[in-house]
Amino acid sequence: MLEEHEMHETRTLHLWLLAVAVVLVSSSMARATGAGIQDAAGFFSTEAITTAEQQIAAIHKKFGKGLRVETYATIPTDRTDQYTPEKRTAFFAAWAYQRAKAIGLDGVIVLICKDPPFLQVEVGDRTQQHAFTLANRDHIRDLLATAFKQRHFDDGLQQAVTYYGTSLQANVGEPGPGARPSGAPAPGGRPSMPAAQESPPSTPQLNRSL
Repeated sequence: MLEEHEMHETRTLHLWLLAVAVVLVSSSMARATGAGIQDAAGFFSTEAITTAEQQIAAIHKKFGKGLRVETYATIPTDRTDQYTPEKRTAFFAAWAYQRAKAIGLDGVIVLICKDPPFLQVEVGDRTQQHAFTLANRDHIRDLLATAFKQRHFDDGLQQAVTYYGTSLQANVGEPGPGARPSGAPAPGGRPSMPAAQESPPSTPQLNRSL
């Protein structure tokens, strides 16, 4: 009986270590491609971030498209002189674009600021053509805005990541064997993210603010 108990404990320990290794590998893969969660404002729980990053890593492995979510308590000091309330849409669009470019992201970036409150979603040039359209962008933005207004931060993150994966599945389907390797830019292509610009009339600015 004692030996059986020890064997059971050993198996349990091995399974736990394996699960931890899988989480660490998934998180490392996500960060290596620029994808993942950076929650400087502290909106999300540790559990929600871990789950989301695992999903994001799996999505990137399957479709070669990354999702990055960054939250900030305030505008960083090196950007405050560029901000004016009258041009906040252009400011946050430029900020999101520059962050995506800096980390080499190919896909979608969500930038959330607590003060001033603002939610910005930017989609890469190639990505918005088919994989994740501007209509998809508007929907993921609305999911997050609604959840944040209700202070359901973890739920909002989960809904956004799940929607990102299901949208890629619906728009792209199963990637073929000749699909471009994840993280590799298309030959001669433009940078992953589009240049920042004012929101079009079809995208109400009110919906972009938390």
